[in-house]
Amino acid sequence: MPTTADLATLARRRLALIHHAVPEEGPCEHLRNCLTILRFSIEHDEPLIGNGCPAVAVPITSLARMQARLEAAIEQLEGGGP
Repeated sequence: MPTTADLATLARRRLALIHHAVPEEGPCEHLRNCLTILRFSIEHDEPLIGNGCPAVAVPITSLARMQARLEAAIEQLEGGGP
């Protein structure tokens, strides 16, 4: 039976492999990924945010505001905004 230390070592090795396999993403790509997740939440009526933690209900209007801010940030980073 593996010990806690063995499992931790295995987890670190797997994480290192994933880190090298995934290309770096710039700020615009990161924001686009956030926007994709946000749009999915809005379109599928899942206004819950939480990743393994107690979920937090977020009103759809707040999600729409987040979407607008993400879109504005992408536009600014790409040089199309003020």
